[in-house]
Amino acid sequence: MGRGHARLPSDDDTDSSGDGHSSASSRSSRSTGSRSSSDRDTDDDAQGTDDEEVEEHPRRHRRRSNILLVVLLLLLLCGALGVAGWLWWTKSGSSSTGATDAASTVTATASPAASENAVSSDGETGQSTADALATGGAGAGDSLNLCWAYNWASTAGGSLGDGVMYVPMLWGSSDQYTKDWDKNARAAISVGATHVFGFNEPDLAEQSNISPKDAADAWKQHIQPLAGLAKLVSPGVTNGVKTATGAPMGIAWLKEFIAACDGCTIDAVALHWYDAASNTAYFTSYLEQAYKNLSKPIWLTEFMGTGSPTDQATFLKFADPWLEKQTFIEKYGAFGDFASNPVAVFVDKDGTPNDLGKVYAGA
Repeated sequence: MGRGHARLPSDDDTDSSGDGHSSASSRSSRSTGSRSSSDRDTDDDAQGTDDEEVEEHPRRHRRRSNILLVVLLLLLLCGALGVAGWLWWTKSGSSSTGATDAASTVTATASPAASENAVSSDGETGQSTADALATGGAGAGDSLNLCWAYNWASTAGGSLGDGVMYVPMLWGSSDQYTKDWDKNARAAISVGATHVFGFNEPDLAEQSNISPKDAADAWKQHIQPLAGLAKLVSPGVTNGVKTATGAPMGIAWLKEFIAACDGCTIDAVALHWYDAASNTAYFTSYLEQAYKNLSKPIWLTEFMGTGSPTDQATFLKFADPWLEKQTFIEKYGAFGDFASNPVAVFVDKDGTPNDLGKVYAGA
């Protein structure tokens, strides 16, 4: 908006102008010595002219005042229009931002009817270190803007923070994992868990190490009975291709598991991904290929780009927005890159996010 400045006539201006007119009149009527009749006539004519000038000057003052008044009114009008335009732009911008935010939100799976105390899980971001979150205090989950977490077990081990849903997992198929599974899983569902997880990395010898056929049998016995109470998420597999002996890993393992688990309820598939932080093309293509082959919503329950803290931050700044935009990604949770206490990579012991945690919370 253009800026203007108008100075209205002051009392000093009017007085000065009046003195000038009086001097002019006085000078024109001076006489030195006797005057003839023609001189008097000339004086009369001059006096008449002076009177006309005196009458003319007030009119010029009035015209000048009127012009200045019009200019002032125009400036006020311009200012009012500028303010109105700014208010319209602000309102329009806020509406646009709200629409953009709403459009980028992926619809979450509805909570089962049996979960009367279900925690809201509208968001996607999670964490695969619920024990460490509980150790860090209830504020840890809140400070990272999480909506869900798990800990490779069937009990949370502590408070995760308001609004953070704990997801129980049946880590393996041996008795040490299955003996209390049904009781613990149902307890978690009763306080808000909307999903349960199958076995952890059954395609890796160092983890639960279960064949697709054996995993299908264990699923039918221990996890399938929970169908209808919660959504059932497949065993979480690595992004490997095959073992040294040629056994299937990753997507291939899941395809064999689904084929072997006839009559099973599998509402979503769980995937893990680890590779160099710079390998973002592989990150996106792996997930797209998984959805193409499995045709089920994806929970990315562990992922992280390896490298320096700066590399990891750069990776998260790329990965989080990309994951939010994919309609086939139902939930995702980052893992703290092989640290002994993984969540310590994201938050301090008091639950305060560190630099990388701030990136994850706000990426």
